[in-house]
Amino acid sequence: MEILPYFNTNSEPVAFVWYLLETSGDAPKCRVGHSACVVKPSNSEAPNNNGQLYLIGGANPDNTFSDNPILDLNSWQWGYKEFTGFVPRYEQSLFSIRNNSSSIYIFGGANQTDTLNDIQYLDTDASKWLTLTPKGDIPVPRTHHSTTSVDDQFVVFGGGAQGTSPVLDAKVHSFSVPTSTWSTLDIKGPVPKPRLGHISVSIDKKVYIHGGLCEDKFFDDFHVLDLETESWQQLEVSGQHPSARAAHGAVANGDNIYIFGGMSVDGALNDFYQVDTASLISTRIAVDAPAPRPRLDFAMTITEITLDQPQSQRSGSDVENLEPSEDHEESTQEELQASNGCESVENVECSSRETYTVCLIHGGMDTEGGIFNDTLVIFLS
Repeated sequence: MEILPYFNTNSEPVAFVWYLLETSGDAPKCRVGHSACVVKPSNSEAPNNNGQLYLIGGANPDNTFSDNPILDLNSWQWGYKEFTGFVPRYEQSLFSIRNNSSSIYIFGGANQTDTLNDIQYLDTDASKWLTLTPKGDIPVPRTHHSTTSVDDQFVVFGGGAQGTSPVLDAKVHSFSVPTSTWSTLDIKGPVPKPRLGHISVSIDKKVYIHGGLCEDKFFDDFHVLDLETESWQQLEVSGQHPSARAAHGAVANGDNIYIFGGMSVDGALNDFYQVDTASLISTRIAVDAPAPRPRLDFAMTITEITLDQPQSQRSGSDVENLEPSEDHEESTQEELQASNGCESVENVECSSRETYTVCLIHGGMDTEGGIFNDTLVIFLS
């Protein structure tokens, strides 16, 4: 298999090319079944701070992880932070509330002895995990379940009871963060078949799911849950349709859903799809570049990052076009710095800054016993 190109702070990104992120520091151990989330500072004075990638939980054959790997998305350096109170687990769901970027919630999953149905909450500013005591109709324990946040609630459908057996629960569950209350939604329409390992993403007030597994049956169907009409609908998606699979990953960007990898009846996958929910057309994204190693049960998230663009990659030379003003000679250096976004006028390699939407993937496994600890990035814009 071809080796992926490395991406570092001096690289010029190309859209829809897979990169292996070049990081420093103590990289996390190989793991599967973990979650990923990007936390950005709420300080408006740091608009170009890319934030930090948090990895939560996961496991390998020897351990269920309680460490807290954090990748600084400005320096690309791994580090660790002490957070008290975390209950180690894998194959949990992670969700965050869009108007509170410093908080991370997780639900369910499993450890070496039990399947879980608790909710833990991390305030990244306070560096402490808390176990909530929610009210209402709490869902039964489950793993490999699908969860996605919509406004200040998150929605749960399906999941695993044991092995490849799904939970005997066709209900849609909703957790309200402001009231810390579970409720069961009264949903009309054809309910998707029981499954685990399916993907779920939200766009506006709709929750889209794809694929999954029940015993030895893999699914390739798409369904949408409309929270405004409180109804299920199976979708007819045309084009290059993702094959039946489970334990894959997905993110939403605008009207598009991006789906990567997973496992099919033939083994691990590394294909990548864009599904336009407006037109219901699916496209397999293929470029003349290496693809990642096939994998399933990895951590996947989406974020925006702002990168310096070396001046050699910019059109024209803005520095050369700036001439000292006879009336304002003392301010010329400041003008040069402001005009070029540089720390110093002496820095002839100073940069402009560009913002990109990226998908980040960490770890996972194949179906031949390999477990990974690499960090992949693909630029969606």
